[in-house]
Formats: sequence, C-alpha cells, structure tokens
Amino acid sequence: MKKIFIAACILGLLFAVCSCDTPDTNTSQVIKEMSIYGVKSNITVYADDSAEVINATVLEGVSVYGDDTCEVKFKIISKQDSSEVTSLAEGEYSLRYYCENDAVEDVITSITVLPADTTPPVFEGIKDIVVNLGSTPSYRSGVTVTDDTDKNVQFSVDASKVDLTELGEYEVVYSATDARGNTATETATVTVIEAVDDPDQQPTVTKHQLDQLCKSILNSILRDGMNEREKAEAIYNKVSAIKYVSTSDDEDWMVNAYNGLSTMKGDCVNYADAARALLTMAEIPNYTLQRVDGTSDHFWLIVYVEGAWYHFDACPTSSLYPFKCFLRTDSEVKEYSDSRTDKPNYYNYDKDSCPYDVKD
Repeated sequence: MKKIFIAACILGLLFAVCSCDTPDTNTSQVIKEMSIYGVKSNITVYADDSAEVINATVLEGVSVYGDDTCEVKFKIISKQDSSEVTSLAEGEYSLRYYCENDAVEDVITSITVLPADTTPPVFEGIKDIVVNLGSTPSYRSGVTVTDDTDKNVQFSVDASKVDLTELGEYEVVYSATDARGNTATETATVTVIEAVDDPDQQPTVTKHQLDQLCKSILNSILRDGMNEREKAEAIYNKVSAIKYVSTSDDEDWMVNAYNGLSTMKGDCVNYADAARALLTMAEIPNYTLQRVDGTSDHFWLIVYVEGAWYHFDACPTSSLYPFKCFLRTDSEVKEYSDSRTDKPNYYNYDKDSCPYDVKD
C-alpha cells in the first residue's frame, strides 16, 4: 500500500510538471521573422526621371519577408534637415523603406540623384565602303558604340537603300539609342563598283570622300556675297598653297585631287585635279588642258568666269620666270610661253581638240 502511494505521488508530480503553462513566444518570433528585404545599399536615379521611373527603381526587388499583405513604401529624406523631399534635385539623400505594420522595422539606405542625361551614344569606326558589284559588305566591321551611362547600348544598321546589283553610291544609316532615350545617328556611303581582277586597281578614294573634303575646304575659304571671280581666286589661292613635290600620279583624277588637298603636296597633276574638284563643287565650269610639243608633260585648266573662258594654273612656275596664271587670256599665256627658253611651248595646247574658245 505504501508503494502504491509513492508511485501515485510520482505520477502526480510528473503530471503537474508536464501540464504547467509555458511562455507564449509566438509574438516575439513574428517580430523577429518579419522584415523588409531586397534593399540595395544605394539607388541611383536621374534628375529628369519621372515619378513612375523613380518609384519602379526604388522598389525593384523589395518586399516584406513573412507578410505578403504588407505593402512596402518609401520616403526620400534630406540629409541636411531630415525633412521629406518631394522634388528631387542633383545630390545625395537618405531613403527610408517602411511598411504600415508595427512589427516590421524601417530600413534606411541612400539614393543618389545624378544630373539629367542628355548625351547621346558615340560611334567609332564608321567609314565609307567600296564594294564590288554583287559582293556583300560587312557594315558592322570595326564599328563600335559607347555611352556615358548605358553600358549595354547597342546599334542598328539600315542598309535598305543599298542595291548591290547596281553600280552607284548608296547611303547606310547607323543608329543607337541609350536607356535614357538619347539617340545618335551617323551615315556612311557604300560605293558599288565593277569588280576587277587586280585589287591594286580598285579606287582608293570615292566621290563621296572627295566631295566631303571639298565641302569642308570651300566652307573655310568662301564667304557669302562673293561673286564668281572672287570664288575662283579663293580657290586659286588655296590650291597654290600646295607644296610642289614629284609624285607618282594615279589614273583616277579623284585620287590625285584628294591626295593633293588632303596632304597639300603634289605635282602639276595634283594641282590641276585639286582645282578641278574645288571649282566643280563651287559650280564654276572648268576643263583640263595638256601641254603639247613640249619637253615634258604639264596639265592645267581653263575656267568659265564672267562670261568667258580663261587659263587657270595654280602650279608654281620657275622663280626665274615668275607668272601668276589666274584668269589669263590666250595671248597672255602665249607671250609667257615664248619667254620660256628653258621649257618651250609651256602653255601650248591643242586648240582644235579643245571644245571651248579661250578669250584671246
């Protein structure tokens, strides 16, 4: 009987221990487990961003762990006076994430507002292309584009105007738009030519390249209000500045003109072809003449100015026989030619084959 009583007491004690109340830890666990996560240490936006863009950037990837119903909100706070900022200017601010649930702690981070980005992407490596009839050029070869803020900017090429089955010059358009909406556009010229067996015979200068060079030069030497004679003289003075050197001339006059104007060096062929290119761009009629019955070759032009054809030769003459051949008549160049005992027939040309009558 005594043993049974002791056993009952032990069981009663065990029951009392097992049935006693334990602390309610559910609340403390909820507080600890619910929190805002996905917050970046610093957010970057631009002063010209819309409210929608800023909102999307700030809240991207942010949510509340442990409470899917709690909406994360934020406030932008001034670091100077801790007041809420509603209109952003360039600078640094505090960013407070919060949720309308007392169990969720606020999270404080930073936001940087950069100046408005209006700079378009920058292309490098775009150049004119010369391609054989029926061939396929690589429009993207060597072309790159960069942007000051968008590291993933890409570019497109519009070659829809190019017909590789027809000889001619065609425009290709390169375009790139960065993430801020800034767009850059550049063009290049594709010249489709007849295929030749010898690659050394391929033209090294296109009409587009020569035209661009001539336009740049004319823009620097011509002024509004100039008459035809003044334009011709400005071109004469420009070409006269070419330094005379003995060169190996090309069969393509555009190559000779381009080389003369781009290097400012050349012989009489470069002088004549350079003048031809500039005069033609300036819409002054001209025609190339060649010396006949002389001891060496020489080339110069005649130009149509103020209703008549005149001789035009920017190539320098001998210091022993100085002569400025600008708008000279036939009689004047003949008189000079007769004086050149060292180089007879200096300005002698085939008048019968010349399609124009030069003023006498």
